[in-house]
This record gives sequence, structure tokens and C-alpha cells, in this order.
Amino acid sequence: MSSRILALICLIGAFWLAVSAGADVTLVMEERNDGVSTISVRGNRVSISRGDDAAASILYHGDTRTLYAIDHANKLYTALDPQAMQRMGDAMNSAMGDAMKQMQARMAALPPEQREAMLAHMPPAARRQLLGGAGEAAPVEVVKTGPSAKINGFACEYYQVKRGGVASERTCLATPKALGLGAADFGTLADLFALFSETVKRMPGGPAHALPGLRELGRIPVRTENAAGGETTSLQSVRQEALAPARFELPAGYQRQAIPGAP
Repeated sequence: MSSRILALICLIGAFWLAVSAGADVTLVMEERNDGVSTISVRGNRVSISRGDDAAASILYHGDTRTLYAIDHANKLYTALDPQAMQRMGDAMNSAMGDAMKQMQARMAALPPEQREAMLAHMPPAARRQLLGGAGEAAPVEVVKTGPSAKINGFACEYYQVKRGGVASERTCLATPKALGLGAADFGTLADLFALFSETVKRMPGGPAHALPGLRELGRIPVRTENAAGGETTSLQSVRQEALAPARFELPAGYQRQAIPGAP
């Protein structure tokens, strides 16, 4: 699977994607340092593409809970249903677990002072992994802090995400009504996010990056600020427009490929 495909899959989690719509809808999202992406929704299907990358895209078919990672440059696609996502997550977990064991062995061979100095400069999640606590998930809270704001014309209110009591992301959330959206298709993207989250949680350190489910949030992120890296993601526009059904189908003539590294 190409790095472009993986980046698009990660985009789903990075955006905390949520939308509710009765008609076809197109959302345009912009991530600082990573460009613009377009998310289109039609019924129980979703199409995701990056504005500057025509070589890769993502489809989601809600009726089968299947994510299709499409490599247009090579006319290939990978089908990721819940079982395949589990196999991929388990394979990555195994490979990263082996690498972590090697790192732990190297750390153990260091003088105590040097080892403690290295641990002190690591992020908390990485430190827990090296100390054997990779599977422990810090509790995640989403706390309403305010103030109210209007971003790109969308009224929203700021919330603080806390992990284990420590502030991380800050996000401005809007109700679907504030964006002029209905509730018919909320389950489609909530299931898409859940499918992605299930895989992330199986990876080393994944529980530390878990987010509340979209149904629990019940709101749409208009802007998200990453406290660690200073990156921001913002909703630029929402358009209700008729979308061609072909946009949500696999292109004719493309060949299915196996998931690299999965048994």
C-alpha cells in the first residue's frame, strides 16, 4: 500500500470526520502543511481525495463496511473490510512489537543515567511503550471550554481534548444544524470512523490516540488544533449538490491487491 494511500486513511482520523446529510454533500477540508481534501457523501457511500494528489483516493461502502484504498497510478485497489482491517492491525502490531522489544533491549544495555535522560525527552505515550505499558489507554475527555467562534462562516464552540488529564487537541465543534445539515447519513461516517478507530487501537500505542466516537460527540469539527505539533485542520466549505454515482464506485479494470504484510 503506497504512502499516499496510508496518508488518506490517516486523514479520516485526523479530521474527526462527522457529517449528517439527507442529500449529496461535499465537504472541503484544509490541513496546514498537508493541503486540501474533498470528502463527498452520497447515501451510505463516501469518497475522499486530496486536491494535490490524483494518484490515490479512498472509497467507503457503508452497506458492507468496506474501505477501498485506490492506487490510480497503478490501477490497483485494496479492500479493507472489518476482518481485513483487523488482520492489518494485528500484523502491524506484531511487527512494531518486535521493533519495540529490540529498542527495549538496547535501552536496557545503556548506563542508568543515559537511559533516564533518553526517557525524560520522550513523549508520554512512547515512554509508556518502552516501559511495557503500550496497551494502557489513558482516559480521554472532551471538555467544553468556550469561547464561541465563527470560522469560515460556521458558528462553533471550543472544546478541549484531554488524555490522562493532559491537554492535547483543541477543537471548535458545530452542530449539524449550524451547518445546515440533516441527520439521515450521520451513521455512514460514524461507522467509517469506527472502522478506522478499531484498527488504530490494535496498533502499539494506538489506545493512547483513541478519540471519542462520532455518535458520542454529536458535533462536527470545524477546526482542530494539535497542541503537540501546532498543526490545524479546518472545514472550508459545505456544499449540497448532486453527485454522480460513478464517483462512489471502483473504477473499471482496476485489479485487487493483497494487503502488504498481512497473513
